[in-house]
Amino acid sequence: MQAVVAEEPKPTLDIAEDPEADADYSASHDEWSIGISRAGGRLCRWFVKQGAPYDFCPAKPANED
Repeated sequence: MQAVVAEEPKPTLDIAEDPEADADYSASHDEWSIGISRAGGRLCRWFVKQGAPYDFCPAKPANED
């Protein structure tokens, strides 16, 4: 559940002028969005196990326990 409620990384003014800060922000935002997507997939699959008639849940990634 922590992944679902994780706060989105906030950009700083540094990303406008510092390529390294921009790259760091982009990487942290990508990591955050992947975490949200995976958490959504886990919730979707859980709802299916509980009887929800969803046919759109993503498959469990091979590297996810």
